[in-house]
Amino acid sequence: PFAVRLCHKMHSGVRLLDYFMLREWSWDTENVDKLLEWISGEDRNTFNFDLQDVDFEQYFENYVKGIRRYILKQEDNTVPAARRKLRILYILHLFLRFIMAAVFYRVVTGFLSIFISFAEE
Repeated sequence: PFAVRLCHKMHSGVRLLDYFMLREWSWDTENVDKLLEWISGEDRNTFNFDLQDVDFEQYFENYVKGIRRYILKQEDNTVPAARRKLRILYILHLFLRFIMAAVFYRVVTGFLSIFISFAEE
């Protein structure tokens, strides 16, 4: 039931955004550049739209919060539990990678020992 709900939420989120994700977008900023050169210093401070001043880390943090709240309809109080779950899944991922590397190492060394024993005969 949990995985089914999660899958439905992911599917609906992708369906909402697929128009924007599956197309190529390009914007011409020539007019914005001209306007930025043309306006006075006071207007430049009032209508701050110079991308040099954007804190992109804060921007993307707000972006993710907005996606969670308004598109996925998740409450803000679920964030700590989601972070805990993500941390557990990450640790499990690392553990499984270690196990897979150990199994791969064991298989490779087993095959090498077989080939070496045939070569010595």
